[in-house]
Amino acid sequence: MGINYSNIISAAELMKRIASSHGYDWANRNDDLIPFKRQLEPKLRRDLKSMDIDQIGDVSEAIYTIVDWNKYKKIYELQPTFADYLADTESAKVSCDLWKRLPYESFYLYFGDRQLHAIQYGMSSITMKTVEGAFVRVHIEQNNTIALGVELYGDEGQEKWIGFALNVPEGMNFDDAIDHYVESRKGIETFDEKRTNEVKAFWRPFFRIVMNACQYFSASNAEIKDVKVAKKDRPISKSKDGKEKKVNIQISQVGYSIGKRFEQIYQVSESNSMHIGTKGTKKRPHVRRAHWHHYWTGPGRTILEVKWLEPVFVMADNDMNAVVHQVKGELNQNAKESS
Repeated sequence: MGINYSNIISAAELMKRIASSHGYDWANRNDDLIPFKRQLEPKLRRDLKSMDIDQIGDVSEAIYTIVDWNKYKKIYELQPTFADYLADTESAKVSCDLWKRLPYESFYLYFGDRQLHAIQYGMSSITMKTVEGAFVRVHIEQNNTIALGVELYGDEGQEKWIGFALNVPEGMNFDDAIDHYVESRKGIETFDEKRTNEVKAFWRPFFRIVMNACQYFSASNAEIKDVKVAKKDRPISKSKDGKEKKVNIQISQVGYSIGKRFEQIYQVSESNSMHIGTKGTKKRPHVRRAHWHHYWTGPGRTILEVKWLEPVFVMADNDMNAVVHQVKGELNQNAKESS
């Protein structure tokens, strides 16, 4: 299924209504998660008696992360093949200075339909079959820690969203953040090593896409193209009483030239695979993983910059990578003032 803007809006509106029904006052909204949770969770605990404290926390964080999207209504559309390569990019370390440069602290990240295969990983409690993207919220704490909220969004099964919230300190490796999240979950201490590793493997692609995308948006060579949505093409939002209105969403396409280029390279490489060895065995091309290049600029070399160095196809006719010209739209630097 392709991206459905109306479904994204409906999810955000639903969460807003849930929060309102549990006593959250939108006229006096607070941008901090903790006050939100303190106000919302007592009534959630009364209404959702079957859930434990950790689950109630997950629900309130999901509501907050998705509702927060309404501030900017920003959507980043990752080209699906490009998203695959982000999921496989070598892990980097968190830099709060880089993440502070994100033009939007809340956004929806579309990365194409991805199968969950929850049962394969022994996670039968998850009924969602396919994920198309995620609501993301990034908040930099005063102690140089990133508070990251992610709600995976899908449209199959009984669930519509599943997600996680975690605090990632300055300098923590992305993969270590995955391990930390899984190992901190309630009940994980009863799992053996094999089972714990299965849970980590289940979450890893989504962590990697989100965290690498957040860093990519701050990269000096990021390929980001803003797309204007004509008023007639804007999605429609329906209120609880059935009233309809057009919603002015903000869209940027990310990695489209890179993704399309790699798809073409792979098709050519597959058809021209070389014969290696005396028996003429066919050597399939493979991909050298993408990775990050960090460097310092500015007066006294005090400003950290990063570049995403794209994958390289190896053992094809030649080593090949995509040649991409930087494409950046006019990202709204005043986004935080335009809610």
